[in-house]
Amino acid sequence: MEETNQVQCQACGATIAVVPGVSTYVCEYCGSEVNLFQPTVAEIIPLEPEKIICFNVDKNKFHAFLLDKIVSDPFAPDDILESGTLEEEKLKFVPCYFFQGQFRAHWTASFGYDRQVRETVYVTRVEGNRRRSVPETHYRTVTDWRPASGVAAGVALVHAYAGPPLPTQIQDMLNAIPSDASVRYAKGYAAGFSLDPFALKQAEVESLILKQARAVARREVQSHAQGDRQRDWRFNETWEKTEYAPGLLPLCAATFKYGETLYRFWASGENIALNLNDPLPKDKSRRRRIRLGCVPALLCAVAFSACYILLAREPHLYSMVVVPTVAALVFAALRRSSILKYSRRVREATLARRQIEDLSNADNYEAKDLDALEKKAQKPSLPALANHAYDALFVSLSSLVLVGLVVLAFFILRL
Repeated sequence: MEETNQVQCQACGATIAVVPGVSTYVCEYCGSEVNLFQPTVAEIIPLEPEKIICFNVDKNKFHAFLLDKIVSDPFAPDDILESGTLEEEKLKFVPCYFFQGQFRAHWTASFGYDRQVRETVYVTRVEGNRRRSVPETHYRTVTDWRPASGVAAGVALVHAYAGPPLPTQIQDMLNAIPSDASVRYAKGYAAGFSLDPFALKQAEVESLILKQARAVARREVQSHAQGDRQRDWRFNETWEKTEYAPGLLPLCAATFKYGETLYRFWASGENIALNLNDPLPKDKSRRRRIRLGCVPALLCAVAFSACYILLAREPHLYSMVVVPTVAALVFAALRRSSILKYSRRVREATLARRQIEDLSNADNYEAKDLDALEKKAQKPSLPALANHAYDALFVSLSSLVLVGLVVLAFFILRL
């Protein structure tokens, strides 16, 4: 029997059996390709950063972002904050290589200009027992294509992650941070933060950097577009005054534990809007209850389809049969909204109680902030549409009433 090692997928956290000696594997659960390479002390590249993108996010802002992200998931369990815990919250710098270069690109393309062409078309009309051809004026759009060429020039400033292995999605998020936010490195910028070491040489990320730089040149070329349409873009760029510089990128990372499962969060320390996280746990019973609310609409749709077939010769009567079906759809939508809003308020109340504890431990706070949180921390009242105790009653009655209306409308219309 072949010997295997147990490793954890860095993308989904699943445990995978891997044959010793392989450098990469594809997770059978999520399909992510993960590099098993882990740098040893000898493989760590001792580089002094020359550029840095500083943190615009502090620990408090990242903590608030995490809680809001967890609470805002519409299908998150109501007890996710009470039963779950934030295991780790870390703000750190990760290594990268910055590239800056001037480019000059000669380009060619075809620009299309739309115009309306007027045409006279003869159509046949029947008047009584006579058929005759009548002229009608139609318009169609014609595109005139014209060749174009020119020269575009500019400066590309991009970067690529160069640290220990991370999931591809996280590297893409880090590479999406605007490079023009970088400044010259000073040790004071990185004080108090942990630093990941360089694990890749410049040559190992050069292809990715040049791909990003060429994308900048392409955007500059296509900014010269004219007309209503464009096609056949071709350009050939040359680079001057290119330089590479090792640098640091800000990364926020956290781990949330719910039950026996760990869920990971990542965010850019420069702009927290750039973020990723593992799929959070879902309340399956809430999804089932929402689907249950669609039963009346489904039954009405079946009844309506039957009436549609039977009333095929009287299409002007359909409107009377449609009304109950629309009412069933409205009921399903209102019930779904009521269930999700109530669940969201429950989680927000739990979050408010946690914030009250944090505020009480603070040295100074305003009484109005505490009052606002205390109001938000009150347990919300359960709407009738969201009360699962009434599920059987609501769904059964609404199904009988709405389907009954469809059938009644059908018999009335047949009289």
